[in-house]
Amino acid sequence: MAYRELIRRDSLVRAPAVYYAFQCNYTKYIVMDHILGKTAEDALNELSRCQAKGSGDEAQKTKQDNHQEDITTILEKVALGLSELHSIPIPSGARPAAVSGGPIRQYLFDGHEAPIHYENVGDIEMHLHTGYFP
Repeated sequence: MAYRELIRRDSLVRAPAVYYAFQCNYTKYIVMDHILGKTAEDALNELSRCQAKGSGDEAQKTKQDNHQEDITTILEKVALGLSELHSIPIPSGARPAAVSGGPIRQYLFDGHEAPIHYENVGDIEMHLHTGYFP
């Protein structure tokens, strides 16, 4: 859903198209597009490795300022990505479910699987907060 909606909006943000998800023994797999690029973590780690250790001179101050601007740019890109994803409307009639459409799988549930299909988020909240099924 995110993949198609971001393309439709001509967003700078990209999400991979998910084609299939499955489990084999105890390992879970997701077949999806590969998007080239670095993770935010990799980019920040790379900046940290490149940061010059300082003599305190003017050139060093400029390098530190540029380093801080680079960190800010990376964090702004992460914020843009989250903002774009959060702005995608949930289709009316959609109910909480696993990507496959099956029961929600989460460690909060006994057996790690929701015992019922929920009709909305309020039903999940009621179940988790009170222990009663809707």
